[in-house]
Amino acid sequence: MPLGTAPRDTQTRITQAIARTRAVARSLPDTAQDPAEDLTAITLLHHLKAIPIVLTCDDLLIRLGSPSRAVNVLRPALHHLEALVYRADLAFEHHQRGGPPPASTWRAGITAVMAAYGLADDPDLTAELDTLDAYSLQETRIIQGTEPVDTDALHATCYSRSSHIRLLLRFGLHLADLPVNEEFLHLARHVFARDEVVADCVSFEDDVADDSFNTLRLQVRLHGVDGAAEAQEALYARILRDLDADLAQARRTALLAFANAFLPRPLAGKANRYRPTPRIPAVRRLQPLPLLRLHVRHQARTSKRLKPVPVPTPGNT
Repeated sequence: MPLGTAPRDTQTRITQAIARTRAVARSLPDTAQDPAEDLTAITLLHHLKAIPIVLTCDDLLIRLGSPSRAVNVLRPALHHLEALVYRADLAFEHHQRGGPPPASTWRAGITAVMAAYGLADDPDLTAELDTLDAYSLQETRIIQGTEPVDTDALHATCYSRSSHIRLLLRFGLHLADLPVNEEFLHLARHVFARDEVVADCVSFEDDVADDSFNTLRLQVRLHGVDGAAEAQEALYARILRDLDADLAQARRTALLAFANAFLPRPLAGKANRYRPTPRIPAVRRLQPLPLLRLHVRHQARTSKRLKPVPVPTPGNT
């Protein structure tokens, strides 16, 4: 069954995912058997680096309506695509520390994976890949001190830097035959940008030790040691304000997709937890749009999924 033909029942979705995976495996060129010749070749390190992002994407696809067993079948393709992103990321980091410029084969490898599923010419996937490519070059210039950065530029990097998860999610939506709702993806980009800020707070000490890109390190450059933590908190708050402003204008379909993807909802035993379930309660889905907007905005402000993490106090970096 071709991409875009969405089955309704769970078993059909699982069967379709298996059949498509087998068809792609049969269609790959002979060079796919030889890591030395294949553009999509990756290592154990690339696989390990990709795991957290792939698990995030798996969870989103399930929450947006794909059966978990179908996602299990699609996971190798998702994992391989993200591993190729980390092949590029690690090559750029090596270059930033004085190594040679990365070859463009990482992008050719991602395009080859997309092409195997008939998606090499998808304009939205290509646009995300262009953003990722441009960000990698920009990050290198910032790290090497050849491009100045200010508060607005730092805010913008959180969005361009997270293009890899948007690329992966778009790819997964196509493979799972789920709707690609552009308004939902516009809302999701704020969550992914927020996640970049949180990750930089969590990995701050490791990034300093590795001399890697980190927004909190750049806050020290912009605001000094004493003002960096407050500036990082302000960056986080700005992204959530951007999200809230867009939620206040969003249409019903995008709001429901966002709530399913990122927000908690009541479960058995009146628990309120963040875990995969297919739909928010009907009483919420059928609310008048202004009330639904208020509900989703309140949930976004109070959800553990979007709760800030403590910002470490940086020393001299």
